[in-house]
Amino acid sequence: SLKREGSYSVPIGTETIEASAFYKANVSNVELPTTLSTIKSQAFMYAYNLEGIIIPNTVNNLENGIFYGCSGLETAILPNGLTSIPSNLFINCKKLKSIYLPPNITSIGSASFGGCWVLTEVEIPSKVTTIGSKAFQNSGLKTVRCLMETPCSIESSVFSGINSDAILYVPAGCKSAYSSADNWKNFSQILEIGGDEPYAVFNDGTLTFYNDNNRSTREGTTYDLNIGSNIPGWYDKRTSITKVVFDNSFSTVLPVTTYYWFYGCSNLTEIQG
Repeated sequence: SLKREGSYSVPIGTETIEASAFYKANVSNVELPTTLSTIKSQAFMYAYNLEGIIIPNTVNNLENGIFYGCSGLETAILPNGLTSIPSNLFINCKKLKSIYLPPNITSIGSASFGGCWVLTEVEIPSKVTTIGSKAFQNSGLKTVRCLMETPCSIESSVFSGINSDAILYVPAGCKSAYSSADNWKNFSQILEIGGDEPYAVFNDGTLTFYNDNNRSTREGTTYDLNIGSNIPGWYDKRTSITKVVFDNSFSTVLPVTTYYWFYGCSNLTEIQG
């Protein structure tokens, strides 16, 4: 049989990768054939050097803990037809940078992305009705885009340990539902996708505060408003800020905090609005 290390190709014709088949294997990349339909539990568990994986669209059965503890895994592509994310699928994949969840996903298993430290954003598909405990616990999430119009019931552990200033984006017209839903309401900011959002722009000495959906068209550097005792992103521009403008659109915003907004702005001479 072929030695399972470095770059390895699973033979064409293989339909199932058995449990623990690549347990602690010294592989960096594994090519999976389009004859594959099933990957069994913990198949790649502790394959520390595995850097990337593409699971072909022919796969319709993923079992629990397949990539458990693959601490070198940076990229993973899931099959388009997948309908559920099994438990512990990517737990403690500390280098996993991004993940696309296919549109037909209805359930996300417990601890499936727990401990994914550098995973900063995720989009939860519209058909999801179940998210297991600790699904994203202690991950690096800063942005959660939730496409479900009705928030499903979740435990407090689902997002525990993520960034305290993480933003939850929800469909237009659904903010009130999420703002009153247990554990969803714990996000520091809940914004509607495509709706208005508060932000600041620094451009040519002027720091302007807006609340609209034109952020992507603004000239200059844009910043989220800070949360709690976090220092605002424009702090490094403090000595370059000579003017502050509060746009009319910002008049309805009630900031969570104004901590350090203008601290150290030694050259600030004018405030408008």
